[in-house]
Amino acid sequence: MSRCRRDLSDPALRNQPVHTIGARWGFPDKAHFSRVFRAAYGSSPQEHRDASSHPARKVNRPASMVNSLPAD
Repeated sequence: MSRCRRDLSDPALRNQPVHTIGARWGFPDKAHFSRVFRAAYGSSPQEHRDASSHPARKVNRPASMVNSLPAD
């Protein structure tokens, strides 16, 4: 599954359909591949690919909790 995730993030493989990448690594059924990928990583293969190709679209997380509490 990690190889699928790596390939989905690879800009050089952007022209390969998601199901082709899944099949390359042993998931010939695209629905099964999508379910297993979502269970492992919390997003569909296509969502992962889209987020990887558009890093600015990723949800920003606070770097730390310092100064995140309201002032007295």
